[in-house]
Amino acid sequence: MNTDDLSLDKIERLITTLVKAGSDAFVQGLIDRVPPTAIKHGRVTLGMIRHLLDQTGGHTNLPEEILAQINRPEEVAALVPELLIDCGELPAYYKTAVHNSHTYPVSQHHPSGKVIWRPDLFQLYFTPAQLKGQPVTGETIYRRVRLVAKDIPNVCVLKWLLEHQQYIPVDWQQYQIGFFGTTYKSDGAFYGHTIPQVFWLQYSSGRWDKVLKSLGRSVEHKHPAIMYATPSSRR
Repeated sequence: MNTDDLSLDKIERLITTLVKAGSDAFVQGLIDRVPPTAIKHGRVTLGMIRHLLDQTGGHTNLPEEILAQINRPEEVAALVPELLIDCGELPAYYKTAVHNSHTYPVSQHHPSGKVIWRPDLFQLYFTPAQLKGQPVTGETIYRRVRLVAKDIPNVCVLKWLLEHQQYIPVDWQQYQIGFFGTTYKSDGAFYGHTIPQVFWLQYSSGRWDKVLKSLGRSVEHKHPAIMYATPSSRR
């Protein structure tokens, strides 16, 4: 059997989900192109479904519904490849950070393997002071995050989110979200200290963008760090 095959029960759950949430074109394509005998005998592969999704645009509104019913990240990645984020090697564009005509090299980069984007596999972390509505420094957030987590989302996740903004939860628009898995060196002549900097994801004028801030700066209580909610989002 093809290693891309699905078990019959997963095929049935997947197709039920797709029929409920998919586009009319996808549902009709499923009826027209996937033989009932293939479904009955468990010979429907993720490749077949992925091709059908690509042809019909059926996955436009599906990620949350699909992911909620599929257990293995490999299956999610095969079904909707764009949801797989490689958080290993630092992207060339992010090996330096540019701010106000200044260029800053990477200070530290913490790779975390391959990551499946699924909002419930990530969480926004607030320090105790932030939960009380108090401002804190970025360095305080960074130190606490490093204490409670081994792996931290890096700028690879930030890059992916900026390129796939349709997947960012709407309720995140009220925050500036820090990506502490990659830090950049600072310029003492510019900031007056050598504390590293990190990128923050912010929403403004109808779209998401990134902003570089020193960890020495004080930030408001609505500046959480993004973290993995569970190790199951990585493989």
